[in-house]
Amino acid sequence: MGLNNNTLDFHTEVSKGLVPKHSLVHKFGHNLDINTDSDPETIWSTGGLYVFPSSADTLKIISNDVDDNGTGTTGALTIKVQGLDSNYDAIEEDFTLNGQTAVTGNKEFLRVHRAFVTSAGSSEYNEGVITINNSDDSLTLATIPAEYGQTQMTVYTIPRNYKGYLTSFSGSMYKATPSTAIILEMIFRENSVKRVKQNIAIDTTGSTSFIKYFDCPLPIEEKTDIYVNAKEVSSNNSGVFSNFSIILVDQSAKYQ
Repeated sequence: MGLNNNTLDFHTEVSKGLVPKHSLVHKFGHNLDINTDSDPETIWSTGGLYVFPSSADTLKIISNDVDDNGTGTTGALTIKVQGLDSNYDAIEEDFTLNGQTAVTGNKEFLRVHRAFVTSAGSSEYNEGVITINNSDDSLTLATIPAEYGQTQMTVYTIPRNYKGYLTSFSGSMYKATPSTAIILEMIFRENSVKRVKQNIAIDTTGSTSFIKYFDCPLPIEEKTDIYVNAKEVSSNNSGVFSNFSIILVDQSAKYQ
């Protein structure tokens, strides 16, 4: 109940930071080129199936455009990477880009779930694709598509000492011709066990989008990986989008 007995919206108050120990996570992404002969692909701009690291590592970051350079005047100058460390605690690191020459970090990330441009030149975004790899380039953890300024990845992991509550899940697709159908799966990966928690089919001859709200949000335990895959795509070069929202609740002082 708010001022003058007005009813306050809980989610808005969480977004405003006015609900103690509660915060909102909104994840969104796209995969613009999924083919019929593909295995399941994760909804992230890199394409293919997302692979979670088995150990924490420093990051190596590079753009495919020379204008994404900290000493330049047009593209992205700096970016921030956010994720979790080896203890599953929140971590972030700032990087000054060096165009097509890789830059390396100092902090070790077990998970990367977001990166975004924090300063840019005259174009106001990254000119090229920015790739975020582990230290030996054996695993891509995230990419920022050219001109997007932020990662597009429907991938997240619940931090240690937090519990997540899934409040919404949505998806859409585009393909002009021929008609196309896909299945979207939301997967929870807990203790290296994968569980499909939601299954949605969409197609271009019926509904090309959906959104599902959870009146009773689905609980998600700490250290659980959440991601969305597309499978059984019926025509090549299909583009798929997905979003989900989670309320995080700090459990570290639950009974104080």
